[in-house]
Formats: sequence, structure tokens, C-alpha cells
Amino acid sequence: TDRFATIGDLAPGETKSFTIRVPRKELGLSSATGIYPIGVHLVATDPRGGRDPQSRARALTLLPQVDTKPAKVDAGLVWPFIETWPVDDVDPQEISQSVASGQLRRYLDAATATPSKARTLLIDPALLDSIEQFASSAEDMNIEANVATAMTDWVEDLVDLASTSDTWIITYGRPDYAGFSGTAKAPDVTRAIDVSTDDAAARHKLVGRTIVWPRSNDTSPKLLQELSALKPERVVVSTERLSDWKPGDGSVVNYSDGDTHQRLVAFTPLDFSLVEQSTSLFVQHLLS
Repeated sequence: TDRFATIGDLAPGETKSFTIRVPRKELGLSSATGIYPIGVHLVATDPRGGRDPQSRARALTLLPQVDTKPAKVDAGLVWPFIETWPVDDVDPQEISQSVASGQLRRYLDAATATPSKARTLLIDPALLDSIEQFASSAEDMNIEANVATAMTDWVEDLVDLASTSDTWIITYGRPDYAGFSGTAKAPDVTRAIDVSTDDAAARHKLVGRTIVWPRSNDTSPKLLQELSALKPERVVVSTERLSDWKPGDGSVVNYSDGDTHQRLVAFTPLDFSLVEQSTSLFVQHLLS
């Protein structure tokens, strides 16, 4: 475009750093919405004053231009805090390292970094009890003292985060409702679950509404009818059970089937299936 910035003479082998700043209004961009490539070429003359038409180096960047402000869309992230290990295969060493400096520590840090207005926590009090138990029995489980301290800190950090978040308390231990719903013992078992949930929440100073999340990660229409009789505020279900559900419907949906009317939370984990490599850059863009 016949725009040149001179950086002066250079001796053979000499280098020089430089910065180019061009006001946007001088780039000659049209007012049309689009993405414009902006290039910089380095050209040089030889000792005799001859200039090679081929550039010696070049750089390219892309400058987007939008003529209107897009409408903002309200969005948020739900962070479930549940026991991720099988009940019949507990490895205290692995769990302690995850809490102290591994996956669970990073997971909590990521939840903390989410803006409070866009952050919802689902907390199973059984998770906090389990981690505290591991920390208090650290010597018997060959867990180092500094790791046990980090586990205690993790529980405190989660409780602190819950106090500034939209928090839902999962019924204690995510019971297998499908295993006892509809039986004669169901009312007694349900009352015991409610008491355990309330006691643990009070012990950890958790405040929030109660949500049911069956351990099987799925809920049949029959189980939904039985759960509806318990009048829970929300039930977490797989989207596979919601035949008419679309991502645009959001996470909270109203379910009706005959006499059953229940507000549900559609379980929709982040989908990485379209990504060739799970890069941190992709995760950052996906979460934002």
C-alpha cells in the first residue's frame, strides 16, 4: 500500500528490534463486517542501492470488524462435586493426591475462577465426609501430613466457595433410588437419606436447596413418577431420557407425563468429541 517505515542501515550480521504502530483509520478498511488480513513485509536494499522485489520477512494478523454489537446471551456453568471413585474400589493414595494437587484441586480452582453470577455448585456432602475421613486417618492410610493438610484445606475452600455461589445440595451419597423406590421400605429409606443429608449439610455449614441425582446417572419414567411423589425441587436426568430436548432448551426443563410434573436438570457435560486435541486453548474458549 506504499506505506513504509524506515529502520535505518544495518551492517552485515547486525540486528535491530523495531515496532510498527498504524492507526486503524489509516488502514483503509471498508465499513463492511468481516475479517481483514493485515500484513507487514520487510524489504531491504543492497550496498549498491538495489532492492529485491521479494520480501525478506513478513508477518500477518487478522483484524475483525463488526458493524453492530451482538446481543449478550446469559450463560453459566454447573460444577458437580461428587465422589468419582467406585464405592467398591477406593484408593486413598490416589484420592489424596487428586485432592491435594491433582484433578480435584484443579477442578475446584476452575470453579472458583468462574464468575459468581455464572456459577452453580452441586455438592454431595458425602464427598466432604469422605475427604475429611481420609485426612483424619492419614497416618493409617500412609498419607503424608502435608497432603492431609491440603485435603482439609480443599474442603474448607469448597465450603467457602459455596457461600458465594448458587449452591444445590445433592442427597447424601447419591442413593440408588431405583433400587428401593416403590418398595415397602421406601418411605423409611427416604427419611434416613433426608436426615443424613441435612445433618451433613449442617455439619459442613452448607446452605442450599436439595437436588436428587440418582447414582445410575439415568432416570426412567417410572422412577420419575416415584421421585415426583417425594416432591424434590429438582432431579438430575440424562438428556437421553428427554426425547424432545434440544440444547437451546437450556438445562432446566419442565417434565410432564400424565400426573407427573417435575422440574428437571438436564445432565449435559461439555462435549469434546469434535476436537482433535484437547488443548488448553480449546477448553478456555469452550468455558468462556
